[in-house]
Amino acid sequence: MSGGGQVLVCPVCQRDRQDWAARLDRCQRCGSPRLSLMLGEVTCRACGFLAGSEPSASPDPVVQKFLGA
Repeated sequence: MSGGGQVLVCPVCQRDRQDWAARLDRCQRCGSPRLSLMLGEVTCRACGFLAGSEPSASPDPVVQKFLGA
């Protein structure tokens, strides 16, 4: 994944561009670039982490107001 979208990198580009992996998104938990996008959810294929499954450090104030928190 790169920029939130799933991408395929051809073998020739992988061979010819030494820095091709530097542009890939990484797992928030383990840092692996092995991410998969299925039905709008990003899952790490290395550790199984589901992006957005852990509570954020600063909850969205709109959501807090809606929930009455």
